[in-house]
Amino acid sequence: MRTTLEIAGFKSVCRKVLVMALIVSLPCMALAEISLARSEPAEGNSIQAPRQLELWFNEPLATEQNTVAIFPITQLNSQDRTNLTQGAVTVDPQDPTHLTVGVQHLLPGEYLVVWRAMPRDGQGIPGRFRFRVTRIQSPQ
Repeated sequence: MRTTLEIAGFKSVCRKVLVMALIVSLPCMALAEISLARSEPAEGNSIQAPRQLELWFNEPLATEQNTVAIFPITQLNSQDRTNLTQGAVTVDPQDPTHLTVGVQHLLPGEYLVVWRAMPRDGQGIPGRFRFRVTRIQSPQ
């Protein structure tokens, strides 16, 4: 039979292990990375040439230091990529998870979007996705 002192010692050890596990796991939770929730155009979509690119993330973005570039997939391995975005990358003041940028006239073909999102409370995280333009935008 166990004594009261042995049981108390065992409970003390269990509490210490639990506290240490929580302390070790907190930095991991705090370092959860920002990620792309959705985009328009969506990854892999075949669409009419867009006039703007929209990205939504899983957490609010800083108002500066976000970058987006669009270039033809044929330039993937090139040092001289032609960035086909137009204007500034902006964070929606009504929805700080929403990023937009204008797009130049895109011809039919496959394009790569390369982005770097800066969360309000962390480091910038890069990402990329492809989409295909099947027809040009009609003039307005």
